[in-house]
Amino acid sequence: MSAPLNPPQVYIDLREEGLNNTQIADRLGVSEASVRRGLRGKYKPYLIPSYARKRLDVRLEKPLNIDVAKQGAGCVTADWHHPLADYELINTFLDHAVDVGATNWLIIAGDWFNIDALSAFDYKQEEAGMAQELYGSTLTMERVLTVFDNVYLSWGNHDASVHRALGYKVPFAQAMRMMFADLDNDLMERVFLSNLDNITVDTPNGPYAVVHPKNYSQAPLAGSRKLASKYLSHVLTGHSHHTAIGHDPSGKFVCGELGGFFDIAKTGYLQRTTTFPNWQQGYGIIDAEGYLTIEGQGWSSRIGRRA
Repeated sequence: MSAPLNPPQVYIDLREEGLNNTQIADRLGVSEASVRRGLRGKYKPYLIPSYARKRLDVRLEKPLNIDVAKQGAGCVTADWHHPLADYELINTFLDHAVDVGATNWLIIAGDWFNIDALSAFDYKQEEAGMAQELYGSTLTMERVLTVFDNVYLSWGNHDASVHRALGYKVPFAQAMRMMFADLDNDLMERVFLSNLDNITVDTPNGPYAVVHPKNYSQAPLAGSRKLASKYLSHVLTGHSHHTAIGHDPSGKFVCGELGGFFDIAKTGYLQRTTTFPNWQQGYGIIDAEGYLTIEGQGWSSRIGRRA
C-alpha cells in the first residue's frame, strides 16, 4: 500500500473546514482513495468539527474596564436619579474630585436617570417629567465632562425603563445614547456605555467590581459581601441607596455601597409609608494606588449630615 501523498493533518484540516473526501481530492489533485488512506486511523468523524464550533460560538459582551495603573485615580458613583438629584451635593462632589486629582475617570453604576414618566409604578411627579429629566441630565453631563476625562455608565433598573419602553428592540446602551441626544457629539465620544450591570476596575490593590445588581438587601453590605465571596474581588454596589464600607467574611476584600446623589426631599413616592431604611447619599474615590474612600452622610466632612 502506497503512503498518502500529503501529511494526514492536511486532510484532517480540510475535513474540519467542512469538505468531504471527494472535495478534498479535487482541491489537492489526488484520488479519493488517497484521501481515505490519509484519514484512516487519524480522523475522528464523531467529533463536532471546527467549522460547526465556529458557527455555534457565542461571544458575550465583556464589562467596561478601567486600569488604574495606566489611567490614574477616579471616582465611583451610582444612583444620580435626574431630575430628582441633589445638585448642591453634585457640585460638592465635583469640587472634591478636582481637589484630590481624581478626575481621570468617573463610573456611574446605573440609574443616571430616574425615568419617573416611564415607571411601572403608579406615582408620577409633574416636576420629574421627561423634559426636566433630559434637561438635568444634559446640563450635568456637560459639567461632569469638564471635570473628568472619561465617563463609564452601566445598566441600572431605572434607566432600563427606556429600554423596556422601546420593546427591547435596541440594546440598552443604544437606548441610553438616545437619551443623550442633546449632548454635543464631541462630549459623547467620552461617554462609554455598557449593556451590562457591572464595570471592572483593575488596581495595584486588587480588582474592584462596581455593580448595580437587580436585587439588594435592606441590610447594608449584605449583597456586596456575598458578591465579593463569589467573585473574589472588592465589590462596590449601587441600587440599595445605602452608604457603607466594610469587608467580606474572609477579610480580604473591601465591600461598599455607594449611596447616590438622589434627593429624598424631592422624591414624591418616599412620602408614602414604607419600612425600608432611609436613603443615604454618598460616593467613592479610588486613588492611584487602588485604595478606596467612601464619602457618606454623618462621617464625611464633605457631605456632612444632610436632611
